Amino acid sequence: MRTKSLLLAAAALAAGALSSQAQTVYSANIVGYVNTVIPSGGYQLIAPSLSVTSTNSAEDVLPALQNGDVILLWSGSTYLEYTYGAPGQWQYPDGVTVGPAPLLGNGKGFFYLNNSGLAETNTQVGTVLLTNTTTLPAGQYALVGSTPPVSDSLDGTNFNLPLINGDIVLLWNPTNQTYLNYTFGATGQWQYPDGVTIGPAPVIPVGGSFFYLNESGSAETWTNNLTVQ
Repeated sequence: MRTKSLLLAAAALAAGALSSQAQTVYSANIVGYVNTVIPSGGYQLIAPSLSVTSTNSAEDVLPALQNGDVILLWSGSTYLEYTYGAPGQWQYPDGVTVGPAPLLGNGKGFFYLNNSGLAETNTQVGTVLLTNTTTLPAGQYALVGSTPPVSDSLDGTNFNLPLINGDIVLLWNPTNQTYLNYTFGATGQWQYPDGVTIGPAPVIPVGGSFFYLNESGSAETWTNNLTVQ
């Protein structure tokens, strides 16, 4: 079962366009949309790019859902699998319970498996969050995603990660269904997956998600900001 083959990880998924009505950083209601093409077959690691509703249920964030599509949520130690059947009818992780859609909070990532047989174009429409706070537990992988719907490097100012030497980021390669391990040394100095190469931070696209291992020894608060000109 492919679910069980998923080890600790992280991902980057190509995404589409953002449109906004905002004009200044003082706007309280920047509305936009994000298109994401989700190929059929193989897990993709993504994150909500917008505040779609007050709860961000999976059906609101993923209007392209088709019968049989799967979402994996990370509990901090294991994956929780939810399978879509119809609106309001999801098979829960116990394989028996059928209930409402799981919630996809901003700042959190999740695996998505498109089982429709065709590529799905998912369009999120909602409010752009200029700031969002996520807790990064110490010594434990957290599956997170950037809230501002922009592309940036992992040590970029729009992401504003509380990076310290030794922190690890795992990216997901959706083509090979494998993981890429990057270790932070200093800004612009990341150890690459080959364990030898040192280079600039990987770039996370709109809607991208990744696993983050905080090696500071204590929980950190990640305040994700979007700078609006």
